[in-house]
Amino acid sequence: MRNEEDIIDNKHRFHVRFSDKQWAKLVKNSTNAGLSKAEFIRKLVDEKEIKPKPPETYKQLIYEISAIGNNINQIAHQANTMEHTTKEQADNAVLLVNKCIELIREKR
Repeated sequence: MRNEEDIIDNKHRFHVRFSDKQWAKLVKNSTNAGLSKAEFIRKLVDEKEIKPKPPETYKQLIYEISAIGNNINQIAHQANTMEHTTKEQADNAVLLVNKCIELIREKR
């Protein structure tokens, strides 16, 4: 995100010609980063790190990790109060962990 000073000082324009291959690469890289082409080029000039935009499945991954955390908290609470955790609850926690691992592997 640019600061106010950058916006005020953005008065210089520069026309650049790209080959088809360069243009395709610029479009691909800026899209992967979730940035406009202009913002992508500005970040390159400012030597800022450009990270790829997280995949859409990250929301699902975060939800699954949250569900795992809730299950682990419930299991820990039951263990602390000397109640017994059912096999079904333990199996459910394992299934959630395995689903989380699958989602992570899909994004490699």
